[in-house]
Amino acid sequence: MMLSLVAIAWGTPALAQSLSGKYGGDECLYELDFRGTGVVYITTLTMSEVRGQYTVDGDKISVTAPGSPSVVFTRKGSALQTPFMGETMVCTKLAASGAARAQVAPTAADRAASAYIRAAIDSHWVQGRDGWTTQHQDSDPLYRQFQELTFTIKSQQLSQAQRLNGADYRGTVTFKETPARSYSTSPQGWSDWEDGDPGTLGIERRNGDWRMWGVVGVPGLLSMSTETDLFKGLKPNPARVPTGHDTLAASDPAGERAESCEEYGPDYNADNICYDTRPIPWGATSVLVPANAPVTPRPAILLLKVSRDGRTLEARVFVPSNLATFNDAALERARSLRWDPAQKDEKPVEAWLQWRFEPTRNSR
Repeated sequence: MMLSLVAIAWGTPALAQSLSGKYGGDECLYELDFRGTGVVYITTLTMSEVRGQYTVDGDKISVTAPGSPSVVFTRKGSALQTPFMGETMVCTKLAASGAARAQVAPTAADRAASAYIRAAIDSHWVQGRDGWTTQHQDSDPLYRQFQELTFTIKSQQLSQAQRLNGADYRGTVTFKETPARSYSTSPQGWSDWEDGDPGTLGIERRNGDWRMWGVVGVPGLLSMSTETDLFKGLKPNPARVPTGHDTLAASDPAGERAESCEEYGPDYNADNICYDTRPIPWGATSVLVPANAPVTPRPAILLLKVSRDGRTLEARVFVPSNLATFNDAALERARSLRWDPAQKDEKPVEAWLQWRFEPTRNSR
């Protein structure tokens, strides 16, 4: 898809036929470098540079670049402004000698953001001999692996609207590109290594709670999502992750698998040894969020144990929401549920399962 970016030009018509200089800054998600007539270079959040073209038609400037959605800018003084996710993104003209931004020592908020990202990684990924691995939920390929998970955080200047909404920190998390591969069970084995990119995230602390979202598009438009792909998987047992180009380690059916039905783990219900059909809840599993809640929480994935007679015996937070209060509400909802129990050989059995609890807002 080609980008059509339209900006309102300034100056007299004679002066508006070409632009020069760089536009960016802390409130801008990318940098536009106009290099004479018809050529503009766009530097994205991932620090990749895209060559584009622009033309001037009266007070309009049309810019095209591969793979980008549309944006409309208005010039205010020495800045370009555009509506962005209900707020305003501002790209100011950079001084010729100041195009490279000075390095600033990390603040306490930067360090807190970094700690939050590292905790999220540790909750979903395990580091082994070949890199970082996460386990996909109920899907093939079973594992996804990056050789490394290295990131940098760049803080952004908060707007007045963002502060009024309760935000005291906002930034961009950029992961280093790194080799990646996947492990499939059918056919069984690792794929070849390929060029991989863990992606770029936005991060914000609002009213004391952290949240993240994916950054997509060129040149750096954000897409809010309840989860990022990076943190959808489960943290696997490192002893079970194949290394090199190995296949899955063999299990002893009379040993490890015989015990796997009592406790939940990476091998739970392998080959349907514990149950043939999983438990099904009798009612909705969504959790009501007040209509005036300032933040919509991320879903929580709970690990549940359901009895033979369809009661919730145990409930644990497996993949937490970004709000502790939502985790608590999801646990309360789970404990009150009744279920059609799991079936093994057409008989009810106890079973562990993961279940996703989604937020729903009260419209009143």
